[in-house]
Parts: sequence; C-alpha cells; structure tokens
Amino acid sequence: MKLVNKKIKNYTQIFHLFTEEEWSKTSKNFNKNIAAFFTGKKHEVFINVQEEGIAYFIGLGKADAPFF
Repeated sequence: MKLVNKKIKNYTQIFHLFTEEEWSKTSKNFNKNIAAFFTGKKHEVFINVQEEGIAYFIGLGKADAPFF
C-alpha cells in the first residue's frame, strides 16, 4: 500500500507486509541494515524514515500459521 501526501507531493508512506519466508527471499532487495532489526515475525514492525517518506515493514509470521 502506498499513501501520498497531497501537500508535499514527493513524500510517501509505504506499507510492506511480509511473512518470514517471503522476507528471507526478498530482504536482499532492501537496505542490508534493515535485516538486522526485522525478520518478518508475527507482530513485528520496523519503521524506516527517510527524507522522501516512511516505509513500514510489518511481519505476519510463518506463512502456514493462522492469523488469529
């Protein structure tokens, strides 16, 4: 999901949702320092703030685990 600030056109908020398995596959596409703090575990959240916007990394846990 990507939200755009109407007052500051270049500022965005991006929500990334990852299972642990998906994060292990795609973590190399992101800054390597994020992997030191985020693994995709259930209820895990990492927020990356930069001048052009905010990226939220939200962990969903194991792919085969129930979401309750």
